[in-house]
Amino acid sequence: MDDNTLEALRKSIKHWEENLAAKNPKAVSTSARDCALCLKFFISPNACLGCPVFITTSQTCCEGTPYSLAVSRLTIWKSKEPDNNTLRDKFRAAASDEVNFLKSLLPEEDQQP
Repeated sequence: MDDNTLEALRKSIKHWEENLAAKNPKAVSTSARDCALCLKFFISPNACLGCPVFITTSQTCCEGTPYSLAVSRLTIWKSKEPDNNTLRDKFRAAASDEVNFLKSLLPEEDQQP
C-alpha cells in the first residue's frame, strides 16, 4: 500500500471512530464526501479501483463490509427517536464493526493486537 493510500485509510478509520463516538445522529456522516478513501478512489472515472476496501471485497461502494448496516441503522436512529439509546447502540455496534474492518486493512505492522 502506498503512503497516500495508507494516510487515506488512517483518516477513514479516524472518521469512523468519530462516527462511533457520536452522541447524536446528526453528528454522524456516512457520505463519500467525508471519507478520505472515497475522496481518493470513488470520485474518479474508475470508481473504487485501487481502494483497499475494493481490493479486499471486490465490490464497489463498500458493499461486503459493515458499512451498509451502519447506514441502515443510522437512518433508523435519525428517523425514529434520536434520544433512543437502544437505536444509538445498534448503530454503534455496526460502526464498531466498520472500524474493525477498516483496521484489518492496515498493513500488519500497523495493526495492534
